[in-house]
Amino acid sequence: MTLLIALIGVVALAVIMVAGFQLASDNVIKPLVANRVEPEIDRGVERFVSGQLASMSLPVNAPQEVMVSEAELNRRIAEQGDLGPLDGARAEINSDGVVVHMDAYGLSGAYRAQVGVEGGRAVLQGGSINGPLGYVIPVGDLEEVANEAIARSLDASDIRVTSVTLVDGEMVLTLESTGAGNDAPSG
Repeated sequence: MTLLIALIGVVALAVIMVAGFQLASDNVIKPLVANRVEPEIDRGVERFVSGQLASMSLPVNAPQEVMVSEAELNRRIAEQGDLGPLDGARAEINSDGVVVHMDAYGLSGAYRAQVGVEGGRAVLQGGSINGPLGYVIPVGDLEEVANEAIARSLDASDIRVTSVTLVDGEMVLTLESTGAGNDAPSG
């Protein structure tokens, strides 16, 4: 009987410790990490998207498909150089979404998200991080920052996204000019 009481006590203590860690993770660790990485994510995503868009010339009112391969995305990540707190990152694109395997703070994990279209913008949605990094990285906050950076880049380039298709190894975006800044008369 004493052994049973001791086992119940150990289980109760383990539950309390896990709950305490989760509480500390949500209320202390994740906000600290967010403050550190949000500006870097914002700058990095905006620089990447703006660079891609600057190299394109879209005809007004004529949609254009642009393919982004997994290999190109990983090359761009490698060229980025300083990834802030990330020690490394590697992206995968498949029909289920985008997966970014990453290492940071001596921990590893994988960010998984869907890519959709809302209001003429490509958006990351429904993201989650598995592995130990899921306890320290605030997915919702960082997804919001990345989506805002994508939106700013699209708006500054007068481009809207009309569709996103994901297949193994590539993402196909259908883009069109908003016509803003174009002096041509509309018919």
